[in-house]
Amino acid sequence: KWADPQYITDRYEECWEVMLGLFLIWGSKEGMKKEDLSDSDFANFLEDRIGEAMARAIIRIAHFGDVNHDTVANGGTLLNGTDKTYFNMLDGMFAQAIDITVADPNRLNAIAKNAAATYALQRFDSTDVTNKVAETLFESMLYGCDMRLRGQDGLMFLVTQTIADQYARELRSRNLDASYIRIEGGYKALMFEGIPVVPISIWDDFIQTYFKNGTKFFNPHRALLVTKDNIPLLTENEASLSELAPNYDAYQKKYFVDFGFMLDMKILEDYLIQVGI
Repeated sequence: KWADPQYITDRYEECWEVMLGLFLIWGSKEGMKKEDLSDSDFANFLEDRIGEAMARAIIRIAHFGDVNHDTVANGGTLLNGTDKTYFNMLDGMFAQAIDITVADPNRLNAIAKNAAATYALQRFDSTDVTNKVAETLFESMLYGCDMRLRGQDGLMFLVTQTIADQYARELRSRNLDASYIRIEGGYKALMFEGIPVVPISIWDDFIQTYFKNGTKFFNPHRALLVTKDNIPLLTENEASLSELAPNYDAYQKKYFVDFGFMLDMKILEDYLIQVGI
């Protein structure tokens, strides 16, 4: 497989005048320097927020990117009104995973709730607890995956928060605590057959925000059995993913914050992943 990194860039601009009458004005400089927001308390606050937004953008693009994404009105799965350029810069992890399952259906374990017709019907309920749907999913993924995947070090289930919560409910319903391990700081982590179950709640956030048609979500429950070595982010330099270029233009009296980085992601080996969707 070949990397095909895309250059992702954006600019945030702000003028000090928007802060007039707001408490934020106290985060600017004094006197004639007030117009220059650089190195002010407000700028430091703003750059922290932009850094957080960049981190979310990296996950959004690397995991949910698809060059064919479009809105529901145009035959796609994105909520109408969504700017599709948020997602169609490159083919991300889920787009590649689905392509892998099309080429090799043995890599897929279907989640029935995803096909339900409404938001309410897509939610797990008490019957699902009784039927142990999350545990059954993990079992079918583990025992149905390629034997070469089962032999990998660092194997883990990456799951939406919905699946992690459902698995926890199933364990509690049987008063089982054996599938938890205690980790540093006293926190408990979910396990299945000794394999960590890692909830990624930001997946749920993106799905519930962007992937819906007004009646149902598009695949709200997702799980991957994989190692992190098989799903790398590809970039020029790790530092570039967090670098900002702030600048004050005295002529325009505006404060700019630019960022840009090269990004791609690849599922390196198709047989080293099992997909629950």
